[in-house]
Amino acid sequence: MVTVDDVRRLAQIAPLAWSTYRLDRRDDILQFRQVVGAAAANDVGTVGWDGTETVQFKLHLPSEILFENADGEVQRGNILEWQQPLSARLAGEPLLLEAHMATESILQQTLLLFGAMILAAAAVFASVIWWVARRGRAAEIEERGKGVPGDRAESHS
Repeated sequence: MVTVDDVRRLAQIAPLAWSTYRLDRRDDILQFRQVVGAAAANDVGTVGWDGTETVQFKLHLPSEILFENADGEVQRGNILEWQQPLSARLAGEPLLLEAHMATESILQQTLLLFGAMILAAAAVFASVIWWVARRGRAAEIEERGKGVPGDRAESHS
């Protein structure tokens, strides 16, 4: 895992210099664009590759995806996957990874949703307690009401 303050500076890190990175904000949309350039082009020797393998790139985004050019399915709502044949990767063919996302994070939305659900559950719970208490009080008043006149009649006899 790599943590950086500015994703556009990733290309300055030697192991990630084979790509260019852009992150632009347009209104309420963040646009991420990565162009994966040629590999190191070093001969790796005989490692058992036959060229039919694929190279996969995964990107886990922090918010709702509004647009993407990934060739795989969006996983868990915010994980994208691009694939490139190993033969194309070794030939140095560039691969464009692009995704547009909302500026509000999924965590923020999730916490807001959970908070709203907790408040709704508390309101329902309080309503049920109020309703049960009110019914119990009404029944108690009704019972007292039935007993009081009879008691008064008996004490006057």
